[in-house]
Amino acid sequence: MKFANLRQMFLAPSLLALASAFPATQAQETDIASLAASLANFEIWLIESTPVRPEQFPDVIAEHLEYQFMLEREGIMFAAGPLIEGGDVGPGERPGLIAIRAESLEEATAIAEADPMHSSGTRTYSIRGWRINEGSINVTIKLSGQNRSEIN
Repeated sequence: MKFANLRQMFLAPSLLALASAFPATQAQETDIASLAASLANFEIWLIESTPVRPEQFPDVIAEHLEYQFMLEREGIMFAAGPLIEGGDVGPGERPGLIAIRAESLEEATAIAEADPMHSSGTRTYSIRGWRINEGSINVTIKLSGQNRSEIN
């Protein structure tokens, strides 16, 4: 899954629809179109993973993590981890969130279903699409103090 040019691939329909609902001068229309064109329009899918059989968690966690690492290596996973609300709970009892890159809901569903936590019935899941328009990501790469195998 490669996204060549996100601005070409996705429009900003909500901003453009809002702009068309109000009369505007030519200058304002140009400004709104310019703003809409500058939005990232980066779409990801959020998989909320909910425990239903936490007693199976120890039997499935290794396979689940291997699957997550594969998604990360292949550039499919954007981020993943447990949700932190809910106080003090045991292993596998906390819901999780997995953010992935996929071309469609069907593709995101196939990725979620292939997760051993879901295919084993240890957890259920729900999926929502999310269009990221604004934000920033800062990246730091530290080359010293690393093992050669960690620098790829």
